[in-house]
Amino acid sequence: KLELIAKYFDLQRHGAKETLAGFKGRKLTPREFRDQLRRSLALYLDMDETLGLMEVFDDNMDGYIEGYEFTLGFFRMALDAQSADRMRRQNIAFEEEMAKLKEERDKISEIKFKNQCLLEAPHTDKDRDSYYAKLSKVAKWWRASEYLDKIALESFSCILTPMQLRRQLFHSFEIVLSDGELAALCKDMDRDGDGTLDGSEFMILFFRLQREQQDAEAARKEADNTRRAKHLPQFPGPSPNQPLGR
Repeated sequence: KLELIAKYFDLQRHGAKETLAGFKGRKLTPREFRDQLRRSLALYLDMDETLGLMEVFDDNMDGYIEGYEFTLGFFRMALDAQSADRMRRQNIAFEEEMAKLKEERDKISEIKFKNQCLLEAPHTDKDRDSYYAKLSKVAKWWRASEYLDKIALESFSCILTPMQLRRQLFHSFEIVLSDGELAALCKDMDRDGDGTLDGSEFMILFFRLQREQQDAEAARKEADNTRRAKHLPQFPGPSPNQPLGR
């Protein structure tokens, strides 16, 4: 009981010094000590508890409590209680921090495992053709002069993990890839085989697709123009030697 009071006792609080002033002066008998605890600290003890407490504070073992004995013992008890409470809070904070670090490490390990699984996911030529078609459709209409198009592609100018690449493809171009399609794309991007996905490798692939689409579109237009020209009616023009007029 007294330890709990000592733990939260604040000597800077108004009236705190006067609270302990009642223990100064003459020696206190067990009964007087019990009464003074009740008046000063609102601590109610029976006689057995009072005698047990006197054994703690009676340094010279004379059967009385002197003011300096109680004051020193009380503040020593306060420091011990506050130190123990502070240590308990520090231990709790340390355990929480360690649990947080463990959670972060586990999360990082899980992400690494998922990325590795995506890199090693089985894929076929069909998966490669599928991602190729999806990306080609976007590259066909991409224009460097358009601000939003430029920003969308600049988001790839960094080192990416497979999960980040999948997320960025959706955010920039609304492209959704299966695990097989993503694995095929990652293999094509990782030309040096170091396991990292450099955004510059993606941009090289993207611009190559754009050129292919532009060349295919130009060839298609030329073929359409040639076909239309064959079916246009041919009107004979005026002879060079024919005089003008009526």
